[in-house]
Amino acid sequence: MLGARHTPHSKEPNTVPSLTASSTHAAALDYHPAQATDFEDLLSLRIAAMRESLEAIGRFDLARARSRLAATFKPEHTYWIVACSKEREPCRIGFYAMQAEADHLMLQHLYLHPSASGRGWGAQVMQRLIDESARAKLPLRVCALRDSRSNGFYTAHGFVRTGEGEWDIEYERPPSP
Repeated sequence: MLGARHTPHSKEPNTVPSLTASSTHAAALDYHPAQATDFEDLLSLRIAAMRESLEAIGRFDLARARSRLAATFKPEHTYWIVACSKEREPCRIGFYAMQAEADHLMLQHLYLHPSASGRGWGAQVMQRLIDESARAKLPLRVCALRDSRSNGFYTAHGFVRTGEGEWDIEYERPPSP
């Protein structure tokens, strides 16, 4: 991935943490490359993050969730989002996958575990991706599930609707100067 950086670590962080506000309030984020062997953990996290939105529109299906992630999973473009603090071991709280295309960056996945939402971490990750877009001088594109809260998140970060399908809305954000 363009400009990817991570901090080496000696122990794999916990996946899909049980977080409490007091233990993670001052946590910093780090990004660790995913491996092909992480697929099941990534799938579990994606399901936890999307289940409520998919159930709300009658589209939750474990087999479909597995096949959709498998169809786009490229470990070399996938990064764990890891919360690090002095109080506890690093915890994998989410992941993103972004890859460069000829004329844009495509954000394939951005998920935070529900226990990690509402802490500003999504905004921190998005700023990282926006900065990457600016460095590459390429717009950033994403598709979001219709009627999910992620639509408001993307528009709040400067994404503009460019199209829509039956289940998804397409967005693009121009690179920052």
